Amino acid sequence: MPAGGLRKVPLEDLLSRDRNVPGVVSVMPKVCPGAKCGIRTPVYRDLTGDGADELIVAVDDPGTAITVVVVYRADGKTVRPILISYGQLGLSGETLGRDLVLTWAGPSGEYITRRYRWNGKGMAPYRQDDEPGRPASSPSSPSSPSSPDSASRPSSPSSPSVAPEPPRSARPDPRPTP
Repeated sequence: MPAGGLRKVPLEDLLSRDRNVPGVVSVMPKVCPGAKCGIRTPVYRDLTGDGADELIVAVDDPGTAITVVVVYRADGKTVRPILISYGQLGLSGETLGRDLVLTWAGPSGEYITRRYRWNGKGMAPYRQDDEPGRPASSPSSPSSPSSPDSASRPSSPSSPSVAPEPPRSARPDPRPTP
């Protein structure tokens, strides 16, 4: 990890080396670097409560009509994704304390909002009724959305790298779901 942490890691290098993100995202920096490719300005926030900022990057892909949001965390000399989420093109995000809130327009024009919170391993879907001391949800309540697991393999201790997630038999469908 370079001195200065995630702020000094070249975003284009990070995205092009990350085997966890969809191919269309990893090739964007090579094909046409910069904002014209849909790579938004990165945002740095401490989402884990450890005092160090995580890197939040959103990439818009008009070809698939989706926006991909990736949250990266530095751990020693390794950089790994702790959240990869997809939404309708134009998805917006904001932080609320240490939570990440993503909102996009659904297929019928309704807004879909997902809130994620650090659980010690990754950014997990969060609902207020998941808090201790709150009454349990009724069976008719909607369930939490699922998100890709961002487990990682060890990487070389000599240089910063993106730790890939283990192979899966099926990758998540990048299209938003209602």
